[in-house]
Amino acid sequence: MDTARKNYDWIDTIRVFATLIVIIFHYALTLMTNENLQPTIQKFFLGIENIGVAAFFGISGYLVVNSLQNLKSLFEFYRRKIIRIILPFTFLYILVIVINFIAKAINPKSLSMIDITFSNFSMMKFIGGLFPIDVNLLMYFDVQHYFIVGEWFIGTLIWMYLISPLLYKFLRLNVPITMLIIIAVSLITADLLVDMEIQGRILSRPAFFLIRLPEFATGMVLFIYRDKIFQKSSIFVAMILAIGMIFHSVISYPEESRFFGKYFFGGASLDLHYILALMLTVYLSFIVAELLNKNFPKLMKPFNNFKDISYIAILLQHFLIIIITKSWFKNVGFFDMEKFVSIILLILITVAIVLVSRLIKKYYAPFEKKLLG
Repeated sequence: MDTARKNYDWIDTIRVFATLIVIIFHYALTLMTNENLQPTIQKFFLGIENIGVAAFFGISGYLVVNSLQNLKSLFEFYRRKIIRIILPFTFLYILVIVINFIAKAINPKSLSMIDITFSNFSMMKFIGGLFPIDVNLLMYFDVQHYFIVGEWFIGTLIWMYLISPLLYKFLRLNVPITMLIIIAVSLITADLLVDMEIQGRILSRPAFFLIRLPEFATGMVLFIYRDKIFQKSSIFVAMILAIGMIFHSVISYPEESRFFGKYFFGGASLDLHYILALMLTVYLSFIVAELLNKNFPKLMKPFNNFKDISYIAILLQHFLIIIITKSWFKNVGFFDMEKFVSIILLILITVAIVLVSRLIKKYYAPFEKKLLG
């Protein structure tokens, strides 16, 4: 049996951990206008999304190589990706909209906090958000959409999956040269899109798939060298590189180093430091997850069990965070919220996301399994 297939526990850990980071980050964003909490949020939570998204792209690249090595046909590869990624997105998108319209029909004030999302409803907006299309592409062509379920990185990841067979061929020919080209393309693209970001023609440069391709490709490379990535010598080199990145960040970006979430990634600009930090984050997340599962298997087992609902949770978390926090703020208050109360609310939101995700997974999983054959 392929050693990569023997134990996926550490990948499950990364998947769940990345999902949890996304939830925490988006929850923190909703509290940014609270003067009591703003300093803490800025110091510890702004920037942590880089860790979660980089890990998410990394494991996607890692697993896609395994799929490509067992490839029967490109058609089968893309068919399975459509079933696993696009169909759940579309299903939940329609479900959320239907539930909210029913709720508003029964009680127009029940979900008034999301009126801004559904204001000026049009079929074009509905269709624009029906599929996880790249949000930058939608904005470039002035296609308005409802960003109700999912996240920007799902559309970005789809582009990566589309080109992954070609990318894998180049990596098999020469890994170092291919990675250097990918990094160069990422940096050049970031510079070329500056004006478009300022003009509002695209949502965000970091959401553009070519800029985030190094993280995905890093995961692919780690699969190619999977027999070596957990060796002590490899881990030692990774630690030295991490220390070097932190040192460079402190020296070159002293202002950003005040924030825990940005401590490792340097400035806001999409420079070489930022790209390399994201790539190293992928590898470090692999190492930490493997060490946790190796040394604390019993502790990690219940944590890893959430892997089956991680994608559903990613799709629903932003929407549920908005509904629950708005309801809480309306009935309990917002500006007087203290740190302890904010933590309790985060726990309640996380539990709600887990319960709803499990319920949906229970009824959707048989349908998905049938389609996959």
